[in-house]
Amino acid sequence: TAVGIAAVQAAPVFLDREASVAKAVALIEQAADRDVRLLGFPEGFVPGHPGWVELLPFDAPRQELGRQLFEQSVEVEGDHLRPVREACRDTGVAVVSGTTGTLFNTQVHVGAGGDVACVHQKLVPTVGERLVHAPGTTGVVNSSAWAGGTVTSLICGENSHPLAQ
Repeated sequence: TAVGIAAVQAAPVFLDREASVAKAVALIEQAADRDVRLLGFPEGFVPGHPGWVELLPFDAPRQELGRQLFEQSVEVEGDHLRPVREACRDTGVAVVSGTTGTLFNTQVHVGAGGDVACVHQKLVPTVGERLVHAPGTTGVVNSSAWAGGTVTSLICGENSHPLAQ
């Protein structure tokens, strides 16, 4: 039996958690219309990835971006991802989404029923990410079950860590 799996190639609404979540919901609905049952989002999709840390000098603009990132970050256990969970439940699409939660680089697995199945924090932030992301505390928790089997996920440089693989 064929199972529809897709990857999102879209940018978030930079440093806007609510608008990025709304965009994610629209993309989940589009995926469902195309018979996708598992959808992967980019690293840091909600509310955006701190790519400026290696490009800007440590001054007021960079500090302001860091403040905005912190304020717009996702509390996974809170209500920030409720619209995504509801969209998954309503469409039957499971999601692996990159988020920044309490300044961990995080992936959240949301099952087709809308439940958070797994939360994986990046083990070791790479290069400039260390200026804004803490080392993860979830160890090797990076997989969840779904109708098509098991979904595993690693973030960026974790793919080159033999023990994480």
